[in-house]
Amino acid sequence: MSIPAFLSLAGRTAIVSGSSSGFGRSIALRLGRLGCTVICADRQPQPNSSAVNPSDTHELIVRNGGQGFYYPLDVTELEGYRGAVKLALEQSASGRLDIMVNNAGVGGHAPDSANLGIHTEAEHFAKRVVDVNLMGVWNGTKVAVEQMLEQEPEPFPADLDANVDLGDVQDASVLGGERGSRGTIINVASLHGMVAGPWEPAYSASKAAVINLSRTVAADYAPHRINCNSLSPGYSAADMNGKPLPLELRTRRVTPWPHQGAGRDIANGVIYLARDAPWVTGSNLVIDGGTTCI
Repeated sequence: MSIPAFLSLAGRTAIVSGSSSGFGRSIALRLGRLGCTVICADRQPQPNSSAVNPSDTHELIVRNGGQGFYYPLDVTELEGYRGAVKLALEQSASGRLDIMVNNAGVGGHAPDSANLGIHTEAEHFAKRVVDVNLMGVWNGTKVAVEQMLEQEPEPFPADLDANVDLGDVQDASVLGGERGSRGTIINVASLHGMVAGPWEPAYSASKAAVINLSRTVAADYAPHRINCNSLSPGYSAADMNGKPLPLELRTRRVTPWPHQGAGRDIANGVIYLARDAPWVTGSNLVIDGGTTCI
């Protein structure tokens, strides 16, 4: 049984940065399963050593019947992102970039030091965090907007379901191409971009900036029909790159929901924003098991 058009991403093309491990890997695999052509962009194609399956992400997508391609990317280099867009356009049946997921990032604690706050955080480490977490997202967002401005609006998959009752709105002009988007940008932020992240000042600042960057771009380009949202993951049993967190840290990060999050939870949030949310822009989708409720 084929997937209905309003649930499918067939014919769409996406770039996912940081796709070799962790959240990015889950996002890329989920997009691929729904028929999207996925450019898996990362510094190396191999997942980290904690991955359940050692295969490269793009290879797994192909093995599952999808279309996946690897592109070597350092997110701090703007021209690298332009190369990823070029590959996406070459592999797209319609010459479009439909979805940009700026996921790549680095954590807030230097691996070789005990960060006890800003008085111990090294300047070079803080600059690296901001360069990757903020400027990397800025680079990806910039090149995505540049390309999407050249594209004509297309309906979101959710708008292809003609059987949905629109309630008291009977004007057919709100359907189809009239509700189209030139593309959607999804920037992965963090719970600690919303509330304080203990002992990680540069990281928390960088992720808060990602949220407001996304809002600014959303407001600027909504008239051009470009969607831009951020997504803030909460605590999971592994870090953003898929490496298991120490037991002491996992037990300290308690969530109201009985278990912590997983990559699939973040991937499903991306699918919502990319497929089901044509009128959502400038939002920060929080996926945290209720942590920010308390």
